Amino acid sequence: MARQRQLAKEAKTQKHRSSLAPMSSVERREALKRGDASVLPRRDQGPTRKLARDYVDSRRLLSNFMLLLFPIMIAGAFIPLLSVLTLVLFLGFLLEWYLIGRRIRGLVVQRHGKAQGGPLAIGFYAGSRAYLPRRWRLPAPQVALGDKV
Repeated sequence: MARQRQLAKEAKTQKHRSSLAPMSSVERREALKRGDASVLPRRDQGPTRKLARDYVDSRRLLSNFMLLLFPIMIAGAFIPLLSVLTLVLFLGFLLEWYLIGRRIRGLVVQRHGKAQGGPLAIGFYAGSRAYLPRRWRLPAPQVALGDKV
């Protein structure tokens, strides 16, 4: 049993060492800002996610203003009328994310033949990117506002 534990521990450290890239954290962050596909996290990989990032980065959406609406949402927990407004805003964001997911999925199927995930999954990915200010997004936007995707 002790030998098996020792072997398991060695295998785990070997696996950990081999998965580490020879890049420093600063180099990895710079590569992410450039949009280098070799350093993308698993959730950001693939043509579906790439198109979703480009689609969101090229448009202004209701979700772009979500961070500005958080104070209203927090106040909605204490004021009954604002709680209804908060619920309506949240449902509006969900509807927007679903519709964006459908559009992106349609574009991916048209261009690549197959999409990773359903409309809601793609929409949540796009929405989670959309509510962040452009300068905070990683990988950094590769397209300008208004560009055709």
